[in-house]
Amino acid sequence: MMAYKNKGLGQAMDYKDYYKILNVSRGASADEIKKAFRKLARKYHPDVNPGDKKAELRFKEINEAYEVLSDPDKRRKYDTLGPNWQEQFGPPSGAGRRTYTYGGRTSSTPFDFDAGGAGFSDFFEALFGRSGAAAPGMGTRGPREDLRRRTGDNIEQPVEVTLQEAFSGGMRTFNIQTTEVCPICKGTGEIGNKPCTNCGGQGMIPRNKRIQVKINAGVDNGSRIRVAGEGQPGIGGGPRGDLYLIISVKPDPMFERKGDDIYADVDVDLVTMMLGGEVPVPTPDGRKLALTIPHTSPVKSVRSLRNWRVPDMSSPTRRKEGYIVPEKGDGAWYIISVAAEKAEVHEQTLRHYERLGLISPARKGNSPHSPRLYSDSDIERVIQIRNLMQDLGVNLAGVETILHMRNLIEQMQIENRERLEQVQQQMEQEMQRLQDQHISETRRLKGIIERLQRDKM
Repeated sequence: MMAYKNKGLGQAMDYKDYYKILNVSRGASADEIKKAFRKLARKYHPDVNPGDKKAELRFKEINEAYEVLSDPDKRRKYDTLGPNWQEQFGPPSGAGRRTYTYGGRTSSTPFDFDAGGAGFSDFFEALFGRSGAAAPGMGTRGPREDLRRRTGDNIEQPVEVTLQEAFSGGMRTFNIQTTEVCPICKGTGEIGNKPCTNCGGQGMIPRNKRIQVKINAGVDNGSRIRVAGEGQPGIGGGPRGDLYLIISVKPDPMFERKGDDIYADVDVDLVTMMLGGEVPVPTPDGRKLALTIPHTSPVKSVRSLRNWRVPDMSSPTRRKEGYIVPEKGDGAWYIISVAAEKAEVHEQTLRHYERLGLISPARKGNSPHSPRLYSDSDIERVIQIRNLMQDLGVNLAGVETILHMRNLIEQMQIENRERLEQVQQQMEQEMQRLQDQHISETRRLKGIIERLQRDKM
């Protein structure tokens, strides 16, 4: 059962200081406002404060403040306000607007959201209208004006994802509670001159909906995912607003996220710590990779796997630079299977290149049969050889000649740079010598002139 009541036009509304709500100065940049919003949204998120009504109200205030200050047009209009703001703007759009009740819960919009709602305060609606558009300077809106074509309001819903979803992304299905235009009265709330019995005169009816949403790889606490067309219904035939999912990432028992890095504790036996070896390392996507442990590694040392950081959201297929070395290591080393995969060649190809002297991998021990360890430069050289053979159609002997010539050219360039630096240094020294000589000569002539002047006197 839904009931409604009208709010009087003369009800006083307090001025809201959105800058104070977000703890930023009035001259704060867009980035500063965004950072402040994310920090506060995480702190007062309903999932973090279950059952805390004060935190829920604070969360709504934070969202409303960000809605205004993150929009250049709304922020500019808001910044023109002063203590007498009510003299500059008329009452809220749809003056005498309705308050809706669903099952004992009250909302200022015909949509009640489990995690804080999408409704804004009377102050917001007085300035920007219920759709967020700027309110007219004076006067109220009549029924005809309220029904003009207008995009529906945006709504927000907090969702929780696992660290694996944040790392790899994927599709998720969510249940959302929204509203739709009453099919009987077409959103007018009336049949003839009487309230519509289907929607209780509201023009909207509640509905539950299941939607499938793509979670982008790289999301973090406070990330917003836009789902177009899943917000409030439009008015007068206007399109629906958008749904924004506010992401929070569940703590993981195995992994810990710090910025774009992911940390995991790995047990290593004492023999491997002393003599070196390989240990399996889990990754957030469920795979296990081999991590090389050098001999006499210190206990609790930090080592990393290259290319296993959280993805960059601007390019989900590209993971930011990672590692496979200790924090104070001296380069990355890969076993032959990993090196072959990175270079996109067969393991036998790496062995063949080594026999020809085209690459020189390191060894884990002094024995000629010790496992090889390949560096980044080894892998880059293998890729370079492969590309030369494909692009130029030459054999390995030709590749070796080309690489030798390239090395000579690079050496000549280095020598030329060194020679050029020497010449420049000599020129600077000569210029300094001439300047010093000029200063000395000027001082000598000045002394002669001063003596002649004294002799005349």
